[in-house]
Amino acid sequence: MEKRMSNQNDQAASQAPAGFHRLGSVSSAGWVKAEEGNTVHGILQGIYSRPDTNSKAKDGRSNFFQVKLLSPCKVNMGTGEGREEVEAEIGDIVNVNEGPKTLVLKSLCDEILQGAEHEVYMFCNGKVSLKGGKKTMWDWDVQSKCNRPKKASEPDLSGSGEQLTF
Repeated sequence: MEKRMSNQNDQAASQAPAGFHRLGSVSSAGWVKAEEGNTVHGILQGIYSRPDTNSKAKDGRSNFFQVKLLSPCKVNMGTGEGREEVEAEIGDIVNVNEGPKTLVLKSLCDEILQGAEHEVYMFCNGKVSLKGGKKTMWDWDVQSKCNRPKKASEPDLSGSGEQLTF
């Protein structure tokens, strides 16, 4: 993704060594475009929280996931009238809003913190009506594959009083 939105943190970010990119940032990663037929295929990086004036949560925050792409996908860069649709490329980090269909990814994030790697594939089936057409939501088909399981816990053998011999 060549396009990058500027913000107050650009100066600090530009001081990082070459090859680094901001994680968990709304401004440096595109937001996956909810559009029928769009796909997201990549490695789930984790779940993050951000301040959100549109959030209905009591704390005024919303969650989102980040995925490192293994295949290109359509994303939106920027907000409002300045928003632009671009194609994110293999290796780009993209943001995926947490919603009713993507919430299933949350359970994988604890395993990621324990060393697991989960590949995800999401396909947008389109918008569906809820509550007699009064509300709508994007219908995502979300699938995952465990490429590396979480690390096994080491058994605690201290204080067993037994000596092992081989």
